[in-house]
Amino acid sequence: MLRRLAPAHPFVVPFDGDLRIRLRPIDRFGKAIYVSASNSDPHLAALLDAYLAPAMTYFDVGAHIGQFTLMAAKRVGPTGAVHSFEASSSTYEHLVCNIAINEFPWVRSTHAAVCDHEGSVQLNTCTPGKEAFNSIGRPLRPDDQVTGQESVDAVTLDAYCDRAGVQHIDLMKIDVEGAELMALRGAGRVLGAADAPPLVLEFSDETARRMGSTTHALRGELESLGYQLFSFDLESRRLNPWSPDQADPATVNIVAAKDPQAFHRVIDRSSPAIQQGVS
Repeated sequence: MLRRLAPAHPFVVPFDGDLRIRLRPIDRFGKAIYVSASNSDPHLAALLDAYLAPAMTYFDVGAHIGQFTLMAAKRVGPTGAVHSFEASSSTYEHLVCNIAINEFPWVRSTHAAVCDHEGSVQLNTCTPGKEAFNSIGRPLRPDDQVTGQESVDAVTLDAYCDRAGVQHIDLMKIDVEGAELMALRGAGRVLGAADAPPLVLEFSDETARRMGSTTHALRGELESLGYQLFSFDLESRRLNPWSPDQADPATVNIVAAKDPQAFHRVIDRSSPAIQQGVS
């Protein structure tokens, strides 16, 4: 009834146990959360749940309304830190609200597009409810749903970490509608370091193509930084080597890690803390 009577009206629902999240039924992710009463991407949620633990630092690049930001903030706790980035103005308002209603002062949000340069970029925006497809490139929506542009600040992760005094990152998620390669190229120092964090990235040939790029180029950039590519198996909680396959869905989340054994040690060490009530 609420979806029919007020599809654009934001409201707050329970989320991830004891959290709350403000969403709209017409929003792509909001609808999924509302209907399932859980995260819109259970596989990614399970990975974060397995890996994150108190005192860690998590980066959410392309945070949208903040579902993974909230999950991470809960798990790293006040001794940890979460840094969230969202380019779309309207979506960023929801992100800030969701951080506030859950009272997470250890979350730092930034209204900006994460790029390969500092300054500003033009964000192509979609109709209400389709903001998850907003992109620096051509959004993956029909022409009649791409309705405008907005100028947004552009930041690089290298410069941001310098300004924010970030010394170490434990895990980073990057989902920026085809601009993943740009985000990597603005983080050469952070991601080129020996202790660079594992990354969870969205691989989509179509969104990359709309940015004038390819997932092949994205993979090459990761490998040049010393990363290997993996899928995450939920049952074994282990990384398996990944390479492109025709059987893959059009969009797939890949884990990039420099040391898979170190990733597994974190998973094994984090699990008891999660079971004792952090999760």
